[in-house]
Amino acid sequence: MTSSNDRRAKRIGLGKRIVFVVVVLVGAALLVEVGFRVAAGSLGVDVQEVERFRSYCCSGRSPSFTPRAYYSYVYQAGHGVSALGFHSTDYPTEKPPGVFRISCLGGSTTDCVTGKGLESSYPYQLEAMLRARGGGEVQVMSWGMPAWTTSEILVNYFLNVQDTAPDVVIFHEAVNDVAPRMWPGYRPDYCHYRTPWTVPRFAAPLRWLVRCSSLAAYVCMRLQGENDVRAFVTVPVDERTLPKTLEPGTASAYRRNVRTICEHAQRHGARPVLATLPYHLDHEYFEAHKIGIEEHNDILRELAAENGWLLVDIAAEFKEHWAERKPEFLDIVHVTERGNRIKAELIAGALGESGVFPGAAK
Repeated sequence: MTSSNDRRAKRIGLGKRIVFVVVVLVGAALLVEVGFRVAAGSLGVDVQEVERFRSYCCSGRSPSFTPRAYYSYVYQAGHGVSALGFHSTDYPTEKPPGVFRISCLGGSTTDCVTGKGLESSYPYQLEAMLRARGGGEVQVMSWGMPAWTTSEILVNYFLNVQDTAPDVVIFHEAVNDVAPRMWPGYRPDYCHYRTPWTVPRFAAPLRWLVRCSSLAAYVCMRLQGENDVRAFVTVPVDERTLPKTLEPGTASAYRRNVRTICEHAQRHGARPVLATLPYHLDHEYFEAHKIGIEEHNDILRELAAENGWLLVDIAAEFKEHWAERKPEFLDIVHVTERGNRIKAELIAGALGESGVFPGAAK
């Protein structure tokens, strides 16, 4: 028969083994964590991206964007962000006398998404070109916002852009309206696609783990996927079930929104400029996106021809010189700093040749 002392000794021995195993596991976890933090840079881990994810996971707030009534969201205040939440020089709303002002409307292809800052965007480079070529004082204001469709661009134009009294309004967007045309239950106001700002919430144990461990934050970030602002404002669907073609009638909202902006701008003394959007001809992506971009570019061409608005057919130029332009693409639609410089050169040339900004003529 086992004595009480023997049973006590066995319990003590088991407890010691459990403590030993726990200490070893905790020690190993600490060593792995320290090793990850030391080697993160050499492993190609973007430490700042991990920290942004940690902040997003623990705080329940987007690390880059902030919600806005009526037009969904803008950038949080910070370096290079204007008072209204855009990556743009923070010019005053009231246009100074003698200034020629250009407003650039669009999505991420107007915004600076090359990773090289505001200076890499086409609006910034356009302003530098126009100033270098003479013709007076010029201010180019960027109103580009990632993932914005023409619905957000339209509302922002009426609530903010028109108050800056632009002399030229450049519209350069043709991809972000494709997704609403693919989502089920299409409505021309895009309420079948857009939803009020909602940041996903993480469970408390996971938030604690991410707060304590950079490795855990990195793993969760990879499993969670890209911290994409579209997830906060888009009706969730299984994208594998989306159609591979587009219903022709669903392009009407895009046409209406662009036409409304340009007609209003023209009535108030601004010159509308429609710039088609180039895309990667060989990129492996939803075929519907390529079809939609082509259709939207055609709508821009038609609106320009019907109304006498200036057309800068950037898409056609990129397609014509595809061998030279292909290396400038970062993905299906975003281009390098040099690619944006090409866009700026095409727009500056068109502004000069058309007499809209005579000093821009080469």
